[in-house]
Amino acid sequence: MAGSSTGVSSLRKREAPGILFLDCPHDVLTAPLDKVQKPRLICRDGDYERCFGIRKGGVEGTMVHMPDDCGAGSWARAVALEPSEDQRVPVEIALDGGPVSAVYDFYFDYNTALVCRDAGTTTLSFLPTSQGPL
Repeated sequence: MAGSSTGVSSLRKREAPGILFLDCPHDVLTAPLDKVQKPRLICRDGDYERCFGIRKGGVEGTMVHMPDDCGAGSWARAVALEPSEDQRVPVEIALDGGPVSAVYDFYFDYNTALVCRDAGTTTLSFLPTSQGPL
């Protein structure tokens, strides 16, 4: 998927290495497309602007490349990113002394019909597979 930085974002480790998902809904890939899901996440590298680049231009409607541990690399539609009421982090993270942002709730769904329309053109390309034509 390609598009403007306000229409397409990534929460995968390669593009946002400081992002750490603290939890993920158990039914993330089997829930109805319009069900809003809510994992909690933090930024661990101190570069909060890079971690939370999804906020550039507004979160709602941004297409987000999900990490393998929460969405299996799928593309989802961002709904919101808000400070979580639950600011708890695992003990090993709290004790390691590295930078830790506030904990955020990331709301998303797979209802791609509601993607951001004012962020320019977004394109989706499929790579050929070794299984032959589609």
